[in-house]
Amino acid sequence: MKDEDPKGNVNLKVGGNLSGFVNGKQINYEESQVIVYGLSNTVGIIGRERAHPDTTNQLRIVIPLEPKTGVFDHQDNGFDVNYEVITFNNESGYGFNRNKTSKIEITEYEKLGSIQDTTYYSVKGTFERAGMLNMGNDMLSITDGEFDFIYKIWF
Repeated sequence: MKDEDPKGNVNLKVGGNLSGFVNGKQINYEESQVIVYGLSNTVGIIGRERAHPDTTNQLRIVIPLEPKTGVFDHQDNGFDVNYEVITFNNESGYGFNRNKTSKIEITEYEKLGSIQDTTYYSVKGTFERAGMLNMGNDMLSITDGEFDFIYKIWF
């Protein structure tokens, strides 16, 4: 754990990276969005890829705000790996939730420090995800997934 007042070379920029092989194709979401979901006490990193002019693929990893390391899946409280295909201007898309399996391994969950009432955390880990399209036979397989991000929370 760093000092309560981080100085020097401590990176406090909120954001992160998300990558993996989606159905065999390597995808890198370099400037992923990080969102704190206060009502559910979770934080997520979201990567988006424009597959076609009217189609966006979205990958989201969600973990609890409570720092912990280890191996988890989407059935553990506060953890999820979600993949959606969003078409046109819809707010939600097609999920691959039938026969869903997932694995999230958090290898590092570190408090970087606090500035006034804001605390910064760094999270690193790996993930896998598989499933079938809710309505159809299309399959999803995400392997060798990695994430690392920084988020902040204030009280």
